[in-house]
Amino acid sequence: MIPNRVLAVLFALGSWTVLGIALWLRPDPRGFGTHESLGLPPCGFLVANGYPCMTCGMTTSFSNMAHLQPVAAFNANPMGIVLYLLTAAIALFMTRCAWSNADPLSPLRNRKAPYYIIVGSVLLLVNWGWLISKSTG
Repeated sequence: MIPNRVLAVLFALGSWTVLGIALWLRPDPRGFGTHESLGLPPCGFLVANGYPCMTCGMTTSFSNMAHLQPVAAFNANPMGIVLYLLTAAIALFMTRCAWSNADPLSPLRNRKAPYYIIVGSVLLLVNWGWLISKSTG
């Protein structure tokens, strides 16, 4: 079993790294494709089908949020705002857990945790519908 402090440090480092990369990147003005500046290929789903995938624009949205541009972040991918804020909260929470040696998995032990996952999944699907409707309209 991994000790609380080690697990918290790993989660904190991962979260802070994601936030740092989002700040380092320059958001693509198209509203998607920012990940390509990392040397990654264009979205295969978008290329193959002509429709955005569930996470199209997510990197752009994160980068816009890191640059304090919430309107541009919303236009790129509204769910990106939610996930960016969640990532920031996780980074802070895990840093506190690492400092105090608290249980970093305590939020998952909450009886309501499965409901949060269900709500998040539904929001992601609604968000995908919005992305598709935006791309066809």
